[in-house]
Amino acid sequence: ITTPKELRGKGNAKQALISFLKIVDKYKFHVELSVVPRDKETSSVGLEKFYSQFGFIKTSDFEMYR
Repeated sequence: ITTPKELRGKGNAKQALISFLKIVDKYKFHVELSVVPRDKETSSVGLEKFYSQFGFIKTSDFEMYR
């Protein structure tokens, strides 16, 4: 999920991820993601913290699984 800078901090990415994970959970899918900052204002640590809130577990330096 990439959020335009002017829309950050308003919960848009969080709401999108919650909606996505509801479908994932309904069908009992698993999700893997790559933690890759898209700009200089975003950090890998910040992304890991964000995704960890939703049950993602770090599996390598740049991947997470749920």
